[in-house]
Amino acid sequence: MDATAIQTKLVRAHKAALECHLINSVEVSDHILYIAKIVEAHCVPERNQLFSLNGYGALGTVEPKT
Repeated sequence: MDATAIQTKLVRAHKAALECHLINSVEVSDHILYIAKIVEAHCVPERNQLFSLNGYGALGTVEPKT
């Protein structure tokens, strides 16, 4: 799926995605804080949320109990 406001790709399995323009980046201790302006938002409410399971190498969804 392509983004609509900026030239990039969106993660195909996204539940929510934000397209942003970078305003500034600031070094904060040993991290970098990115400050951005949101220019477009996407949401697919019927899609299950992705979760990291034991690190980012294993992503999955959690099915609600019925």
